[in-house]
Amino acid sequence: MIAGAGPIRLRLSLRDGSGAPEWPDGFTVGVFAESDGDAVERLLTDARADGLAGCPTTVAGWYDRVSVDPKWDPDLVTLARHRPTGRIVGVVHGWRGAFVKDLAVEVKARRLGLGAVLLHETARHFRARSACFMDLKVRAENMPARRFYERLGFVAVPD
Repeated sequence: MIAGAGPIRLRLSLRDGSGAPEWPDGFTVGVFAESDGDAVERLLTDARADGLAGCPTTVAGWYDRVSVDPKWDPDLVTLARHRPTGRIVGVVHGWRGAFVKDLAVEVKARRLGLGAVLLHETARHFRARSACFMDLKVRAENMPARRFYERLGFVAVPD
């Protein structure tokens, strides 16, 4: 892919709800509260540090910006917390309309399966709202993220 080719849309069918991954030892699902906004903003900024997922400057003021968007629903923000400390180490942020806006996992907590369980939780929320699929966009040049999503069953669809 050519760098800067723009995002591509990926879709996951929600018809099959089986195969729920287990939460890794030492981590648990967390419910979003407004007081978590700064920690989520930190995670999103750190996730964009390599430039593959987007420009870090677009994250500043995350909560203030997204909470007034008509697609915002705080019930569609799922957190991964480090059980012993309560620290937020992962987040998935869904929009109304079965769209995954952001997924981020702290560097030290990657490759443990947190991204997969966070996406599964989001799929469960969307499925409960009668969605048949969930979409997300990923930068075309972000091959690690694309391979991750494809392993979970996402397929490219026209935008």
